[in-house]
Amino acid sequence: MKKKWIGLLYYAGPIRTKLLLKMKLLTFLLCLSVASIASTTYSQQTKFTMNFENITVEQVFQKVEDNSEFIFLYSEQSVDLTREVTVSVTNKTVSDILDQLFEGTQNYYEINDRQISILEKKVETTPLNKTIPEVKDKEQEQKKSISGKVTDTNGEPLPGVTVVVKGTTIGITTDFDGNYALEVPVDAEILSFSFVGMKTQDVIIAGQTQISVTLEEETIGLEEVVAIGYGVQKKKLTTGANAQVTGDVLFKQNTTETLSALQGQASGIQISKNSGQPGSDFKINIRGLGTNGDATPLYVVDGIPTSSISFLSPSDIESLDVLKDAASAAIYGARAANGVVLVTTKQGKAGKTTITLDSYYGWQNLYKKLDLLNAQEYAMIMNESWVSAGNNSLYDPLNPDGFAQTVPNWDKIQNGIWMGTDWLEEIRVKNAPTQNHSLNITGGTDKSVYSIGISYNQQKGILGKPVESNYERVTIRINSDHKLIEKNELTILKVGENLNFSMSKNNSLPTGSAYYNFLTRFTIMHPFSSAYDEEGSYKDAIPWSTSGAHVNPVGYTDYELGQNISKNQTLLGNLYAELQPIDNLIWRNSIGIDNGLSRNRRFVPEYYLSPAIDGQNLYSKIFQTMESSIGWIYESTISYDFRLKEEHNFDVLTGTSLQHTGLGESIGGQNGYSTFNDLEHAYLSNTPVINATYTSLYGDPEVENVILSFFGRLNYNFKETYLFTAVMRADGSSNFASNNRWGYFPSFSTGWIMTNEEFMNKSKSWLDYFKLRASWGQNGNQNIGAFAYSSNIIFDGVGASYFYGTDKGNRTLGAYPEKIANPDLIWETSEQTNFGFDAKLFNSRMGLNIDVYRKTTKDWLVDAPVLDSYGTGAPTINGGDVRNQGVELALSWNDNIGEFRYGFNGNISYNQNKVTKVANEEGFIESDSRGFGALQRAMVGLPFSVFWGRKTDGVFQNQSDIQAYINEDGSLIQPDAEPGDFRYVDINEDGIINDNDRTNIGKSSPDYTFGLSANAEFKGVDLSITANGVTGNQNAMLYHMSSNTTFRVYKSNYTTEILNRWHGEGSSNTVPRVAQDATNFTFFSDYFVRDAGYLRISNITLGYDIKKGFRKIPFSQLRIYCSVQNLYTFTKYSGMDPEVGFGNDQDSEGSSPSWTSGIDLGFYPSPRTFLIGANIKF
Repeated sequence: MKKKWIGLLYYAGPIRTKLLLKMKLLTFLLCLSVASIASTTYSQQTKFTMNFENITVEQVFQKVEDNSEFIFLYSEQSVDLTREVTVSVTNKTVSDILDQLFEGTQNYYEINDRQISILEKKVETTPLNKTIPEVKDKEQEQKKSISGKVTDTNGEPLPGVTVVVKGTTIGITTDFDGNYALEVPVDAEILSFSFVGMKTQDVIIAGQTQISVTLEEETIGLEEVVAIGYGVQKKKLTTGANAQVTGDVLFKQNTTETLSALQGQASGIQISKNSGQPGSDFKINIRGLGTNGDATPLYVVDGIPTSSISFLSPSDIESLDVLKDAASAAIYGARAANGVVLVTTKQGKAGKTTITLDSYYGWQNLYKKLDLLNAQEYAMIMNESWVSAGNNSLYDPLNPDGFAQTVPNWDKIQNGIWMGTDWLEEIRVKNAPTQNHSLNITGGTDKSVYSIGISYNQQKGILGKPVESNYERVTIRINSDHKLIEKNELTILKVGENLNFSMSKNNSLPTGSAYYNFLTRFTIMHPFSSAYDEEGSYKDAIPWSTSGAHVNPVGYTDYELGQNISKNQTLLGNLYAELQPIDNLIWRNSIGIDNGLSRNRRFVPEYYLSPAIDGQNLYSKIFQTMESSIGWIYESTISYDFRLKEEHNFDVLTGTSLQHTGLGESIGGQNGYSTFNDLEHAYLSNTPVINATYTSLYGDPEVENVILSFFGRLNYNFKETYLFTAVMRADGSSNFASNNRWGYFPSFSTGWIMTNEEFMNKSKSWLDYFKLRASWGQNGNQNIGAFAYSSNIIFDGVGASYFYGTDKGNRTLGAYPEKIANPDLIWETSEQTNFGFDAKLFNSRMGLNIDVYRKTTKDWLVDAPVLDSYGTGAPTINGGDVRNQGVELALSWNDNIGEFRYGFNGNISYNQNKVTKVANEEGFIESDSRGFGALQRAMVGLPFSVFWGRKTDGVFQNQSDIQAYINEDGSLIQPDAEPGDFRYVDINEDGIINDNDRTNIGKSSPDYTFGLSANAEFKGVDLSITANGVTGNQNAMLYHMSSNTTFRVYKSNYTTEILNRWHGEGSSNTVPRVAQDATNFTFFSDYFVRDAGYLRISNITLGYDIKKGFRKIPFSQLRIYCSVQNLYTFTKYSGMDPEVGFGNDQDSEGSSPSWTSGIDLGFYPSPRTFLIGANIKF
């Protein structure tokens, strides 16, 4: 029933506070209809036939509304809705029914068109601004007049608000514009403003004659609904561990990426950047890392599964729901082992068209820069390492290897006139612009609604000048639904669509491994050279060092890396139809698409910077690729909500899904000798010469995958107190052999709303709501890569070729099996148990949520141990398990002091990660080497992604320390050590130091993840602060490290930390000496592993809604604001940014998901950004 209130008139529907605008509109229509002839006509012409015994007044209202267009408006305090009556009328008007209904009671009614106000004779409030007669003593009281206006938090006037002198019956209700005028006794002290669904506000009169107030909504929020997968559910009735973040919260972070805005907003979710470069993606782990494969959660946008949401604009998002436990995510079965993120984009709403324009412009700067050695400091360190090898001083002007002979302008360096080149400063972009503009249009009728969104975002990089990165994105969203067939108030057929289109263009610089991270060259380049010569051209290498590692990094980055462009398009959408033959029985069918297109071009001109191979390019090169990704999904569900005996509530869902992905293809190639010498014309067609040396082409189909699913869910509650949910899903995936293609994923959850029990009545003064929850479930992970179970055939020109007959000059192409097949390969399964509770306290001002969970992921993939005699690769088997267990806590407080509203939100999560099984020959898996060796391991008994290296025990201070470090045989453990070298711990106690002494020296996964936010608002001025952080994790700071396979060679630069080195007995016990062979910086040890915990003040925003101060301006909202992002980071980490999501087992561009992270090669940091913006609503 459409139970609405006015004045104290309460909207008793399931989402009461959200319909204030509708009430005001209805009130306005009421005013118009009083003067309308049609108002009398409808009430007189509409006839009813009813014959009911012993039904409640509320049920009579329901019957009238179900069979007419009448709407009842009343106060629960003035009408006894539970009173049983008998109604018997035949072809009578509504007045006849109401006369029977209220005969002999204190109630009466007023009919205005289709709205019926039920009033109480003893409470003299009326909805038409009539003064309530005051109860007077025999002596007439002296009076004074008070007037004012009542609005909501958006500045909209509130009609029907009751204004009463507290402790009396003297009162009035506000008119259609929210105004009131009231005569009160001169000794009146307090005015009370009340409106059901809003917080009552008491104001001290204190001589005031003008009192205007702003009422705020009650924030219980329990009647609100949250997305649960294939549907929604009342928040108070959920039994799983879910987290919801509204689109408004995300949008107010003023970020270009949705996941960046999500950081710190919900417990149990760790989000870290793969790079701070514009357009870079994020790494997200929900309740810890559970697999050595693809740990990305499943994203579902408007019901369509997809692999990423980086293409979405935060301005398009209505809400984001994270399904954290297995019971919540089990409805997605085989793809939910890493959690599920449900994204609902903005939908249409009936009513007048609303236009919202949001824009900001900002300036970005480098927050923190590495302190590299200047020329004088660098010279001192180089000379010290040179002399330590027994060479003559480099300061000797006659030394042919010395500074005077090899460094131009050495006299200026020696005299302190020139400090050398700070290479990071050389490529630093100051005040790099960022901007965002978004337009949203929403409206519709009771038949059709629509929502349209368009946004443009642009962000420049803060490093890389003159070829700094630049990212641009345009998004378009169109959502609508249409009621095609209706009968009475039943929508029989509804159709609609959700379409999201994104088009982006990106000029970027590589930030992958040691071979591809452009910043590595700038951290190791010596300061003796300049970026440009006197003519403004890139300066060639100087005699001091002509190594390929010491090529002019500005010129190299421009020529070799910086001239590229990537264009991407994404189309994600669906069309759906809902058939509802009877009330609450809905058959929904939808077909969706997820298509992507990526085009990349790169141009490398002919150049010369150094005689080294890495310092020159003999001919121009062009690289061009194009990839398409195409997939579709069909889903059909039937849902039915019903009630038995008014106490047993059921919500049943069953459905099927068929998804086919991998229907795209890729093509690409490279060639030399371009006709044109620029990126604009960098197409393969402009390289007409074909040559086997530099021409290559490829073309591949996308790997197909089909998944067929059947699923069902039962939600049951008894009196909305005892709750139960059961889910079952069956998935069949083409990623597995036919005998193991199907997986089955059940879950069960239960809840108990204890505050509905009578024995809890004594606590209702402070405890408004308390729910216990428990759940168990299983999810799967089918993202194992195509044909992992099979033995693919390899055609290899060298490895598989052979000589046939006596001719040894020509090889014959052959083939061989890549590995041993394993058709018994099965799903990776995650099993999780969760216990928790949700509470609202102190008139719902305080919210508290706590969850305790244990998640075990079984059967992740490893290579089995096999004998070399097998002659091929090891089969992939299910042989790894990992356990995550932890606690999550979320706490909130929202309140007001008069017109001052404020709130605090905080969350913290603790997660303990432990590998329990690795069934290969070694008992562990290691990250792939990317220039620094295997740095991280997953090993039984240890957390995932521990750093694996040597453990140091200080620095040898003198020769006596070296002589004293002996084994059981009396031999020196480090016979080649010199004073100032690291003392390494003999972990296995075999008396020697080698790779067998590597051990756990840290981990990249945090123990604690937390977020904090605070907000305040007063008379249109708003302030918000957001912070997030982690603790208990480490990063590997590798730009100090030397290796035969990396660019760090002798004569590379250092950070100023090296000034604290050992340079004599007692000078340092933490930083070793410098040496020409870089012996102390060659082996990965705990010296490189640093505490990476941090607390980041991620956003501070100050705004003012001009509409609050200037009511007559033609906008619903005109808010201006300024904001600062990444204001300050509290951390001990000395790198540019402690939030390092990059892992060294990724591909050359650092974009592949992995189980490693925390590898700092000179990590591209997040910028500090200052923004100014405006939110305008029409």
